[in-house]
Amino acid sequence: MRIKGVGTESSPPLNERGEVIPEHEGKVAFKQILKTAGEQEAAGWDQLLTRVDEAAKKLLNQPSVATLRSYRAAVRDFMKKAISGSYQMKGESRWDRRGNRRVFCVVQKINQALEELTTEVLEKNATPITLLAKIDEIRGLLIDLYY
Repeated sequence: MRIKGVGTESSPPLNERGEVIPEHEGKVAFKQILKTAGEQEAAGWDQLLTRVDEAAKKLLNQPSVATLRSYRAAVRDFMKKAISGSYQMKGESRWDRRGNRRVFCVVQKINQALEELTTEVLEKNATPITLLAKIDEIRGLLIDLYY
């Protein structure tokens, strides 16, 4: 059975005006699409990191359980994107002073730093300097995970 209008030849690509696009323009368009997709991906990462930074500022100004929850949620969203993407798990391999090989996972470091921050906020004896140091450590680990 033959379907009318369908053949082995495909119709040439058309632009918005209905004109035939020359072959070399299609390649430029693909490069542009790829560049735009990369920019959108970077903007998504920047938006998540900005959200983490804003939540960190709120936590520094008012250390409470509510601001701690929003900060942890922002960090969790950042980590979800990193882990669900192509990053799966970024391991670091180092040698200690005795020559033993140690493997550290950035995700475990972030979780540990979040637990320490939570303990400091809940005990209500943390100074703004210690909170800032812990938040800065977490931000550095998130950037390591991103790059």
